[in-house]
Amino acid sequence: MNLFHVSSREYTVGQIIKAEDFENTEYYQNAITQNKNWIDDYLDNHKPANAPERKKTIYAFDCPENCIAFNDNEGNFYYRVKMINPVACPMCLTDELQENNSDKNISIANEYWNPSLSWKFLEYLSPEMEILEIISPPDKYKKIKGRMNYDADHLTKQNI
Repeated sequence: MNLFHVSSREYTVGQIIKAEDFENTEYYQNAITQNKNWIDDYLDNHKPANAPERKKTIYAFDCPENCIAFNDNEGNFYYRVKMINPVACPMCLTDELQENNSDKNISIANEYWNPSLSWKFLEYLSPEMEILEIISPPDKYKKIKGRMNYDADHLTKQNI
């Protein structure tokens, strides 16, 4: 399966990136700065044994344009990557945790780690990835498509 990663870090083809090499991943450091790390901590507390910790994971997506909803900063680098046994989770549920009351949180966490609904936008988590290719950033039309892909799941999450 082709997966794609976006980062402010520049990597080289063939490079192996391991989440364990970072105290916390770039994503989790940003979550701490924005006081949103509680979302990752909550999901980590309810994860299955075979899933990586969100604060110690690398994220990828099934197409380059879906990287946009995750990180749309100017100057990012885009990669085609290989992950070993990635775990696929509906990304919009992290927003749902932030927007919802605590009565639904356990249902959200369960659906995040064990998706049963028909999700269109998944994030793939793995503690390690290999850079297979450096690719061009998505053009403005693909960026729009990536945002539309993410927004499509907002209807699905109402079924939790």
